[in-house]
Amino acid sequence: MDIKIQNILIIDDNEDYRNALMVRLRNLYPDANIVEYDYLSLGFPAADFDWEKYDVLLLDYYLGEKETGLEWFQRYGKTDLFPATVILTGLDNEEIAAQVLKSGVHHYLSKTHLTKGELYEGIDKAVKVRARRQLLSTAKANPAG
Repeated sequence: MDIKIQNILIIDDNEDYRNALMVRLRNLYPDANIVEYDYLSLGFPAADFDWEKYDVLLLDYYLGEKETGLEWFQRYGKTDLFPATVILTGLDNEEIAAQVLKSGVHHYLSKTHLTKGELYEGIDKAVKVRARRQLLSTAKANPAG
């Protein structure tokens, strides 16, 4: 299952980290359109925000003092067409990792010492998990097919 990644969205409250991710992602996916969303200046996405146009969402766990990426995923990620989502956090916390994965997020990575290879593998895993879930959902919706 080889899925071409064309559009990537980064949501992180730290501008420096978003910039660092942009550099890594441009090296890993030179043909992809990579967009950053600055939650601190833009606030919540509008109700008509087109999540479906993105293949991958890299979402920070802590989005300022009052919001988490997990809350955003639970609020916005209710459809099969929501992007493959990787939650990133600067804290190595197994409880958070377990909670994130149990919630349906496609993958979880620690920002601490995140290598280009780990980022690539994490995105690849998230995309494959999402694709498998979409296949299962389609099979359940069309049991005779």
